[in-house]
Amino acid sequence: AAETWGRQLAVFIVFAMLAHYLGPAALGLAALAMSAPNFLTITLQQGIPDALVQREEIDPVHFSSAFWLIVLTGAVFSLIIFLAAAPIAKAFGEPELEPLICWTSVIVVIRSADIVPHAWLKRNMEYRLFAVRALASTFVAGIVGIGMAMAGYGVWSMSGFQLAGSITGSAFLLIGCGWLPR
Repeated sequence: AAETWGRQLAVFIVFAMLAHYLGPAALGLAALAMSAPNFLTITLQQGIPDALVQREEIDPVHFSSAFWLIVLTGAVFSLIIFLAAAPIAKAFGEPELEPLICWTSVIVVIRSADIVPHAWLKRNMEYRLFAVRALASTFVAGIVGIGMAMAGYGVWSMSGFQLAGSITGSAFLLIGCGWLPR
């Protein structure tokens, strides 16, 4: 509960501050740029991680195989988004959208790297790291996003916010869970 409520409150405060600096047009562009990475990340979080958590007996090789499969799939999804950036920007008539999509496309592969460590922690019922991760990644992302907005980076501050949060969150799980892929 602390993870969910604390993170949601922090995200709301950061988002309100970013909205103040950026305005609706920049927020709309950022939302468009993040739609594909968010959707495709959700697809990676379904199925395999649940099987890792629920399976009664499991070998370490199952976790490693799942990790590399999910990360490889995340890299392919990131590449697809990257290659689709120009046509998407053209379809929306927003040339500034193309580089935003290109940069946010890497979020899929970054987030895919923490899916199996997340499942490992759930399987071992080690939930404390989830709360620490959520608050730390939101804090770091907020500093980056608000700092970029105050420095005049406009819509790029939303991309910085998303990238910083993804990198921090994934690093927390990869380093903190005590499991590494082979």
